[in-house]
Amino acid sequence: MIGHNSSRQPPSVADLQTWANTYGLNHPVVADPNFQTSARFIDGTSIALPSMTLIKAGGEIVVRGSWVNESQVQANLP
Repeated sequence: MIGHNSSRQPPSVADLQTWANTYGLNHPVVADPNFQTSARFIDGTSIALPSMTLIKAGGEIVVRGSWVNESQVQANLP
């Protein structure tokens, strides 16, 4: 789910496609402009969304139960 593009604007279809291509994704990528939908599930520090887990090559868990940012993803790409 993408909340904004690199210019901090709501993502366009082209932004979503570029993001999917960059990470080699072949599943749907959805936009949540300015995280409006996600924000409904966040109350202070409590997040009621399914948690994110970042798993790097070899199956090692890098991040569990927290937000995963782009730099973490990039740092753990094979």
